[in-house]
Amino acid sequence: MLKNKFSSLFFKLLFLLIFIIIIEAIIIYIGYKASLDLLHLTIFLESLY
Repeated sequence: MLKNKFSSLFFKLLFLLIFIIIIEAIIIYIGYKASLDLLHLTIFLESLY
């Protein structure tokens, strides 16, 4: 019984991990499109210091 509960929890965590990875991949893809603007902004901010 305990092992079955642990297995269920493990699969829930695995599913959550996959879900987070997919969301991060989407965020990275969107961020990659804006990365040049971000790079220019970073260079601009570093030049201020």
